[in-house]
Amino acid sequence: MHCEVITDLSLMLPKGAEPVMTCVCVAIKGALLLTLDTLFVRLQSHSQQQPKQPRQQYQDMERHAAKLALHGRIVGMSESGMSADDIAEEVGVHRSTVYKWLNRWEEGELTDHYRRGARRKTTAEQDQQLREYMDGHPFSNAEEAKRALEIDASTEALLKRLKEMGYNHRTPAVKPKLTERHRQLQPDFACQHVDQDLDYWARFIFSDEKTFCSTVHGRLRCWRPTNTRQVNCLTLHSVLY
Repeated sequence: MHCEVITDLSLMLPKGAEPVMTCVCVAIKGALLLTLDTLFVRLQSHSQQQPKQPRQQYQDMERHAAKLALHGRIVGMSESGMSADDIAEEVGVHRSTVYKWLNRWEEGELTDHYRRGARRKTTAEQDQQLREYMDGHPFSNAEEAKRALEIDASTEALLKRLKEMGYNHRTPAVKPKLTERHRQLQPDFACQHVDQDLDYWARFIFSDEKTFCSTVHGRLRCWRPTNTRQVNCLTLHSVLY
């Protein structure tokens, strides 16, 4: 109905304005189709009990809207009398793509057919088990987690899940391993030297330790959420001599 009304109104416009009205008509119909497609995707996600993340869903809608705009341009240029070759060169697509969307417009639609994405390799329960395992074994890796939890999925799939959960594979912080006596002496040392200036500390040489690792696993790393580098259970302690 909207398209028919706009087409009739276009007769009242100056010559040359018909392509503009055609694009408007296509945009309105595309918006309606986009709304229906979005509703369909949401229903599909809800039925699978594994909906997309809001950011990912928004990006999908943006890509869908951009495609609709491109398809509308193709139809509008064709209605204005441009050839398929000229349209293909103008919008940067192959000539067969132009014919595809002109034929699809004749059938009454401008949207891509719904394509189901790849099925998730892990369930929500397995994702939760993976989270709990990594919280309890931060210095483990995805391969060890896969064997321990007996998850029938690839290591790459588990790595992807950990990234989705916000975990990062980082080098752990290293802190000195202190005895109870060290902890008792720390406040006394701080109080004795709190008023010393830079000239005083310039007479001292500060050194640090360097650790070399020759194990099969290489440098030890841990899985941890963002901003948890200094959490005690996620740090390593230097050797106490």
